[in-house]
This record gives sequence, structure tokens and C-alpha cells, in this order.
Amino acid sequence: VNGDVEFDNYSEDRTVAYKLQGTKVILTPVTVEDKFASFVNRADDAGLVTFELAKNVDDAPAFYVGAKRNKDGDIEEVALRGYTSEKNMTQFELVKRYADAKKNPWTVTNSYVYKNGSRVLTSTAQDTVAYYKYAIKVFGEERNYYVTNTYALSTTITPAVFIIKNNLDGSVSLIGNDLLEVDGSVNDGMKFAAVSATENNTAAWASEDYYNLPNVLNEGLKTFMVGEDPVYSYEAVPQHVSFEAVRGGFLTKDENNDARLAIANVAAEDLTFWLDTVDSDKNIPSFYILKNGAFMYNAADSVDNNLNGDRFQIDKDDAKLIFKAGELVTSDTLRTTVDGQSVLVAEKDNAPLKIKGGLKNFQFQIVQSEKGSDEYVIRQLNRGYQYVRQVNNYLTLTADKDAAYRFVIEKQAAPTANEGIEVSEVKVIAGNGQITIMGAAGKQVVVSNILGKVVANQMITTDNATIAVPAGIIAVAVEGEPAVKAIVK
Repeated sequence: VNGDVEFDNYSEDRTVAYKLQGTKVILTPVTVEDKFASFVNRADDAGLVTFELAKNVDDAPAFYVGAKRNKDGDIEEVALRGYTSEKNMTQFELVKRYADAKKNPWTVTNSYVYKNGSRVLTSTAQDTVAYYKYAIKVFGEERNYYVTNTYALSTTITPAVFIIKNNLDGSVSLIGNDLLEVDGSVNDGMKFAAVSATENNTAAWASEDYYNLPNVLNEGLKTFMVGEDPVYSYEAVPQHVSFEAVRGGFLTKDENNDARLAIANVAAEDLTFWLDTVDSDKNIPSFYILKNGAFMYNAADSVDNNLNGDRFQIDKDDAKLIFKAGELVTSDTLRTTVDGQSVLVAEKDNAPLKIKGGLKNFQFQIVQSEKGSDEYVIRQLNRGYQYVRQVNNYLTLTADKDAAYRFVIEKQAAPTANEGIEVSEVKVIAGNGQITIMGAAGKQVVVSNILGKVVANQMITTDNATIAVPAGIIAVAVEGEPAVKAIVK
């Protein structure tokens, strides 16, 4: 190609000319059968992504894109930065947007024009390009942070959307606003992400109008989108299990209700936990991990809100995992005690009804440590994923997966209780300040004291439900079964 080549961007007021003098352009015919070719078409449940900045797909990343956070892990600034440590990177969800209510993609159709001798003809066949748009959402935050068209973060209720283009070198282009209008013309508001990070803790991206060809051809950094490896959950069925740490010891609940590691010669029933499932229909379900009516719980909120917050800390930086007494009202509502008062804990706070937020502090995911492994890590969705690890033999959470404890999980028989009463296929087990009812899912249970006063009346939603009751002789009436008596210590 000799001289200047001018590209008309179908805009009346803007024309971009690129200097290509002395270069050669080679046109290679290809056959493209996929109308989504070169545009990301991501399944809704495809998992999370991170963004890395590197020279090419084979080079180690120079930077990881992340939000700046304060010492508590909360997002401190809306700027997105390039960090040299992957510990600072942010995980994102790609929230798919559709052209209409039927979930169709956006499409652009162009006719093929060719010459037959001196005649210019238009083919009846047409070229169709299809693409979806995506809002890019920070994963794991209580507030919804989205990437903006200027490549910062915003909590706006109308987030920016992007078309994500796959480039031949493995990189991606994030394209803000519409790439093409329905008539095939280029939208004048189109903007591309240009890598701007040059040193640690500098802005990751800048916004560029139109496509800056020299930036693609040079040796600068490009953006690579890395998908989270598919994770495989432990089977989502209610069951008794033990957690044996690969580095030695078993998960246990000690006399202070702290989550600890115990040696193997502790009584087997003390090492056995009940797993109750949450969102078992999801790709990655969650679990409640119970022991004698107490739920494993991330005590970070208790550190912040309790006058004796140091009771819930290992040190000033690490909150304990403890076991907190409670009962499931439904799979997404739990009754427990907060500041001496009985409250319901649900997904969101609703103070007038004594319903508090923070339910996710009770819920854990159990996934393979690596694909195909027999070892599992326990994690919680809390400002991104936080993984169970141990500090001074106490269990706590960390964002560093490499520091997570690996567990081998074994199914166990139900532990022996101090008293058990068979009621048909239903079993009632009396414990200390509680009863456990097994095999009564979907049935109403009424518990009365020796004077006939009803102390509990609820629908059982699981096959292993624990109800807090006063000490003494109680009567347990399970719907459709004869009432039985039990002694609660």
C-alpha cells in the first residue's frame, strides 16, 4: 500500500486517517459460519472473570485489574487500577443483556456486493453479525458496583454495557456503547478500552474514541479476560460428614463453640457434622454446617457489633469461625440470638420485624480445591470469595486461596445422642437445651412442656431440624405421629 489510506467511519463529522505508508496488507479469505464469531457469547452460568494486562497470551501478566480497597476489604475508590500482585485483582460477573424480551442478540445484516464485468450486483445472500452486550459487575459486594464507560466503578442503577470482542491474539477489546446501529452505521459514541497502566497502582484503562490501530500493532500491553476454572461442588444432599484436614487434624466444635482442628482420637461423634443444603439447584450450591443445633458462622459481624468483640477474634486482623445456636425457619431464614434477643436472620436487614441481614455469614460453599481433586476447600462469598484456613489452630477466613486448608470429606453415620426416641420413621433426639428431629421434613411439630405450655410450633423444612427448648420433660407431637416425651438437659 503506497500513500495514506483513509477509513470512513460513516460519521458526517469525523473521519480517521491512519498512516500505513510502507506497510503491506495481506487479505486472506476465510469462511465464517458462526454469526457470533469474534464476539463473546457467554453462557449465563459460565462463572466469574478477571482481567489481566500483558504483552501477549504467553507472557506473564504485567498487571491485574482491581479496585482499591481499605483495610477492611471494602472498595475505597471507584478507580480501577493495575496491580502487580494477583491478590489485588477483582473478580467480575458478566451480566448478559439481550436485544428483546425473547433474549435475542443484537444483529447487523449487510448485503454482499460484487462486480460482474462492469456491472455492480448485490447478492441475495447476506452477512449477519450477532453479538450480546454485558454489564461488568464486581463480584461479592453488598452494593452493586459496575464498570462504567470511562472504566471506573459506579453504583448507578443503569449500568454501562459493553460488547466484548475476541481478538486473534487471544486478547479482548471492551467496547462501550453500541458497536453498530441497526442500519449498519457506526455509533459515534463508541469507545474502546486502551491499556494505560504503566506501573503498580496506576489506572488500568483509559477510554479511547474509535479503534486506535497503532495501539493494536505496537508492543504495548493488551487486555486478557481470564475465566474462573469450573468448580465442582461437593454433592448437594443433606448428610453427615467429617472434614479431615490434609495437613492433619479434623474440623471440630470445641467447648467454647469455636471452630477448631482436633486430633483423630477425639470421639468420632465430635468430628461429625450435618450438612444442610442451600440453593441446591444452583451451579454452585451452599451449605449450612451444623453441630448439635449450632451453625458454623463467620463472626466478623460480631467482632464489629459486640462489646466483647475480642471474644470472636484470633488477632486484630482475623475473625474466628464459631458455632452459633439457631434453628432454620426456612432454607433462607434462620432464627438465632443477637445481643440477647431472639431474631430472624435473612438475606436483607428488616429491623422493624427483627430480621437482620448477614445470612451469608452462615452459608458456605464446599468445592474441589483443583479440578478433579479429592480434596476440598470451604469458602464463603464475603467481599469476593473467602477461604477457610487456620491460625493458631483456630479457623478463620482469607481471600488467598493458596493459604486455604484442604479437607478430605467422608460420609458418616448419624452420631449417637444421649437419648433417642423412634416415632415411626421420625426420630427425636434430646440434647442440651434442644431437640433434633430427623425424618420429619414437611411436617408440623408442636413441642410442649410438662405443664402443657407450647414452647415451639413450627413447620419442619429439613430432615434434620434442631429446635431450642427449655430443660426438663417435654412432649413432642409430630404431625401424623403419636406424641412422645423426651428429657432435655
